[in-house]
Amino acid sequence: MLRPRLLLLFLLASCLPAISQRAGPFTLTAANQCAQIGVSSDRSSTVAVSVSGTWSATLQPEIAISGQAAVNTQVTPSTSTTAQSTITGNGIFTAAVAGVDLFEVCVTSYTSGTATIYLNVSTGIATNLLGGGGSGGTVTSVSVTTANGVSGSVATATTTPAISLTLGAITPSSVASTGAISGTTGTFSGPVLEAGGSSAAPSYSFSAVQNDGLYRLGGIGPVLVSGGTDVLGISSNQAIMTNVGSLGFTAGAVNAGTDTQLSRCSAGLFCIGTTGGGYGTSTGGLKAASFLSGGTTFTTSGGLDEGTLVGGATAGKFTTSILTTGSTVITMGNSATAPNGWHCSASDITHPLDIIVGTSASTTTALLTVALAITAGDVIEFSCMGY
Repeated sequence: MLRPRLLLLFLLASCLPAISQRAGPFTLTAANQCAQIGVSSDRSSTVAVSVSGTWSATLQPEIAISGQAAVNTQVTPSTSTTAQSTITGNGIFTAAVAGVDLFEVCVTSYTSGTATIYLNVSTGIATNLLGGGGSGGTVTSVSVTTANGVSGSVATATTTPAISLTLGAITPSSVASTGAISGTTGTFSGPVLEAGGSSAAPSYSFSAVQNDGLYRLGGIGPVLVSGGTDVLGISSNQAIMTNVGSLGFTAGAVNAGTDTQLSRCSAGLFCIGTTGGGYGTSTGGLKAASFLSGGTTFTTSGGLDEGTLVGGATAGKFTTSILTTGSTVITMGNSATAPNGWHCSASDITHPLDIIVGTSASTTTALLTVALAITAGDVIEFSCMGY
């Protein structure tokens, strides 16, 4: 309970009218002219500024303490709640001046006219001069309400409470931080959204190597980055590996090194490499149950009057229409091009004793030559391997 004399002082203070101090009018007609009013520093005070007239200038509100150099302050227009640093038009403005000794409005730049200034300081008894009183009582009940992951318990709630708090799962509506978010375990109940990122600064990365990670490339989708270089992109219908790497295989751990690599030799051509081969090398082999020649069917020059072409780009068969000898040129389908040439084997499956010799003609063609005359309607079968 407040002591009686302090209560009486408080009641008297609350009944006292506000004391006001006025100054003006001041007429400002040139740069560096000021309108000033003294302020009682021991009271909570507000100064009101009235500006009228026809003028063009910039007025700067300033305050000072104990005869020190004045510093700039702000005023708030009566028509707004937003403070401003200078006055450039007519109106009524207010400024808080508690604790200072002087308030002034000075012309910092002048163009023309006369600005008329009135200053009015309103003062009242500061509440910190009233003092305070002691109070007492008895705690009757203390409890802890669980909220947003914070729970707790209270011991001896009616006498000298001891409160223990426990931090549980906090569920913020949003997290804005430039630092690290860490923990031993955790579960996200919604999507984790990141900006797109780039090769040099992927959105999902590692503190030790921040140019390794994952980002999103427009028109493609997620892109895996290593050392700031795109390695693998994943779109809705394909995975795209760039020229910089190969698909490696190993019998050991991931970091043990690979002994087999699959990479791009050139457009439309795979390379299989071995240990130390890396991208674009072809030192490895290929083993499969069968090899099929697909793609666009080969074409022929018509030297054996052939028709009914069946097969793939580098293997197939055709039918001769007349009894003839000679040769025909096979052009590989799909513009298949060998580094050096083609080795071809061929036979007459209608009359197997007929001899047909296959020789390379160029990097895209092979020559099939009939050693003995073949019969009209014979079916000639061939297969070519580039080298």
